[in-house]
Amino acid sequence: MTSLAKEFCQEMLAREVLRFGDFTLKSGRQTPYFFQFGEMFKNGRDLSTLGDFYARAILELNIEDSFDVLYGAAYKGIPIAVATSIALYGHGVLKDASFNRKEMKAHGEGGWLIGAELAQRKVLILDDVITDGEQKLEAARLIESAGGEVKGILIGLDRAEASLDSVDGLPHFQISVSGGSVPLYSIAHFDDVVALLRDSDGFDESIVQSMLDYQTSIMDDNA
Repeated sequence: MTSLAKEFCQEMLAREVLRFGDFTLKSGRQTPYFFQFGEMFKNGRDLSTLGDFYARAILELNIEDSFDVLYGAAYKGIPIAVATSIALYGHGVLKDASFNRKEMKAHGEGGWLIGAELAQRKVLILDDVITDGEQKLEAARLIESAGGEVKGILIGLDRAEASLDSVDGLPHFQISVSGGSVPLYSIAHFDDVVALLRDSDGFDESIVQSMLDYQTSIMDDNA
């Protein structure tokens, strides 16, 4: 576990962004843990903290020169992209931000895109988590339809649930529009959460075991 991943997981636990219980994901799966990123969108302090985590991840991964635009998919990706753009500027890195509307706008400036144009530009998609990857594929297709090139996806937590190929040690998505693949980066991984919980005094081992059992079931489904 990197120091950034550990700090990120600790922050998410302290703010109860990472919760335990019985939850239903968008994919329909029942899960014993849930990443409620909306808890980080409540005020400037929390958004600043969140943006700085993403900005630091970009810098530590050394991928700041691989893209021109940060793209946030509606809805949770929007504040993440804006906060990250601001945080990167604080680190001396200027990057544009762009995000989509859920519905095409027919009046005013029109269209589905707000912020920076994407045509002929390299794009990094930002979001909170990944489960089956369908929303990320949809975002990639929208970006490519606008003439942009998806260079990667950065998320807060990789739940390690999607079926991904591996290229150079990094999980990759196959983007059907272009037929190519893009790397998936994350601030923290499922394994980081488990390691941190097991290292926490007084934490209920049964919760960790339920997470591991769930992960086993996902791996069996993807086999």
